[in-house]
Amino acid sequence: MHIDPQTIDPTAVYKLLISSVVPRPIAWVSSLDGAGVANLAPFSYFMAITAEPPTIAFSCSPREGGKKDTLRNVESTGEFVVNVVDDVPNCDFAAPAVVRRGDLVVAVGTGGRAPALASRLRAELGERFGPEWAELVELVGDVRAATLGDLPDLEERARRWRAALDLAELERLVRAGRGDLAADRLRTRLLERSGSERAAS
Repeated sequence: MHIDPQTIDPTAVYKLLISSVVPRPIAWVSSLDGAGVANLAPFSYFMAITAEPPTIAFSCSPREGGKKDTLRNVESTGEFVVNVVDDVPNCDFAAPAVVRRGDLVVAVGTGGRAPALASRLRAELGERFGPEWAELVELVGDVRAATLGDLPDLEERARRWRAALDLAELERLVRAGRGDLAADRLRTRLLERSGSERAAS
């Protein structure tokens, strides 16, 4: 699909950009003006840049009439703080509801329109994806790394993964403490030759 940003409304361009990165981090940036008056504002364009030196960045787009207060404050004082949501029950603003199981992250957000709904969905997802999913994700990642060399063709690899990935079986075996068996079965299905391949040999 080709999208010409010159032909669509800037608001639509903004929504397209923020929907291309999910889950979308929000930077809650606090700053002080020259008189010490505090300001707190959310920013959608936010990322980590490098670990050496440790650097984060956010983009402060212009608003009608000039610069935003945050940008004015940062230019004036040279300082700002990005606040991290680490104690959701005691927050007084809406934050995404997140289920974390190791490297598996499932986020639910309603843009602040229905926090109770997001919380309810988070609870249901937390029950659906139990602690065994942390091991399951690690197991699948290990099998992928171990078989990449055997499946160099991207389309063929994707096809085999779609056919081999039996989540119900993996979840059942991992929950039963049979992670090794789950990995062996997944690896076998991935590398198993098709009927046409066996006939050709």
